Amino acid sequence: MCEESLFVRAGADSPWTAFRRVLDSPPVTSPRDDRRLAAALAGALLLMVAFVYGGSPEVLDPLVRARLRDPAAREWARHTCRFALAFVLFFLVPAIWAGRRPLADFGIRTGDRLFGAAFLAVAIPLVTPLLWLGVRYGGLAQEYPLAKLAGSSAKMFLMWEATYLVYYVAWECFFRGFLLFGLRERMGAALAVVVQTIPSALLHIGKPASETFASVAAGILFGAVALRSRSVLYVLLFHWYVGAMTDLLSILSRR
Repeated sequence: MCEESLFVRAGADSPWTAFRRVLDSPPVTSPRDDRRLAAALAGALLLMVAFVYGGSPEVLDPLVRARLRDPAAREWARHTCRFALAFVLFFLVPAIWAGRRPLADFGIRTGDRLFGAAFLAVAIPLVTPLLWLGVRYGGLAQEYPLAKLAGSSAKMFLMWEATYLVYYVAWECFFRGFLLFGLRERMGAALAVVVQTIPSALLHIGKPASETFASVAAGILFGAVALRSRSVLYVLLFHWYVGAMTDLLSILSRR
């Protein structure tokens, strides 16, 4: 069954049946080129290691400390540099690696707009009270916003969330885009969803436990939604909403 007919058929099913059809889809191509797959996975691992170390405070703090005296400004600048590094490593480098293949092949397109809108309409009201619980009892208020200067005014908050969007674009395009759609071609949908979830969850280690455990479920859900909608756009917007609302609720909880 070709890919397009699979998604058309899934769109006519109930939501649960549609997800099952998408996740049960076999590899589109034969996994005979194991060396290319191994190179892609090794390259992805190298990018993640480079991000962890290159975006660490040990690397970035000396850079911003030499230029900024105010601690709050240094904190903002350090995270902004980290977001920029993520954009380079998680978006630009994989896009170059993809070569002549269109980005749409990796879910970087609008995809199924009706399904995406329905997902957001259902998921946003459901997740909001869970975020409040996470802020109130799960330790998120002590972690967010990453740049505490974001809570100083409405203008600074909006500027921070706009900056934060760069990070979410890089993150979702990498894990739910390049990695997920690339692996699906050789592993099949279900295994690809699990494989891309593993590193995205591991990169949350060091965050509050509630967030780290939630990242496992979120990785699986986001992967399934991205495949069903044929796009990273809707999980990107949802993830950004989760981050922005967590920041807002954390700021409000301290007032």
